[in-house]
Amino acid sequence: MLAARVLVRKLGWEWYALGKIGPYTFAPYKVVWREQADQLTAAVISSGSAGKQVVPDHKLKLVPFEAEDAAHYVCGVLNSSLVRLVVKGYVVETSTSVHVMEHIGVPAFEARSGLHLAGIGD
Repeated sequence: MLAARVLVRKLGWEWYALGKIGPYTFAPYKVVWREQADQLTAAVISSGSAGKQVVPDHKLKLVPFEAEDAAHYVCGVLNSSLVRLVVKGYVVETSTSVHVMEHIGVPAFEARSGLHLAGIGD
């Protein structure tokens, strides 16, 4: 049954392979959103105080971060009404992929920017 999986056959993987897992999967902070949803709703997930690694389900899209502030900044931008409107205008509700990051020009996080830090930690 495992050898019959589509990615195993198409990409010639071994039957025991776990696909679409890389260093990004284990980043300390991740901005995630549902692939299938009527609107983009992003959230930040992390290991937290428990210290256990959080690995999102394959139906969640993720952007990895090493810094918590940067993750919250990008999450805030993605959750803004303007970005949600733009995304809703061009995606199909059954496939909101990470390509959103290619179409939304999110400026790089600057830790010294008061604008980028606004609302973080509130």
